[in-house]
Amino acid sequence: MVNEATEARFTKLLEEYYDSIKGWDWDGIKADAENNPQPDGEDGNTVKCTFLGTVFALVPSGKYYTCFANSNVEEDEAEKDEAWFEALDMIAAEHDMYIFNGEGDPCDLFAAIS
Repeated sequence: MVNEATEARFTKLLEEYYDSIKGWDWDGIKADAENNPQPDGEDGNTVKCTFLGTVFALVPSGKYYTCFANSNVEEDEAEKDEAWFEALDMIAAEHDMYIFNGEGDPCDLFAAIS
């Protein structure tokens, strides 16, 4: 069970990251994605997307980890990263976009048009 202090801390982080990420040039990000169709699988479909950067440069911890291999990240870093990703996903959705990791390199982050 999450206590009130932890929930309040997470909410504060979420608001902070939301405000920061909202300041990105989302019109430019979307325009770049619109002009960058990429193959999506082998069925001939495409996805309009753009490279945002790597987790090393964008995410608060600057680290890549998974839920089953996370010995390189402290609990407070993981909490910050979770709030950051949640804010990023929220803002991307507001612009009819979504976020995904690179297929060849999961450290790469992309924004795509929904």
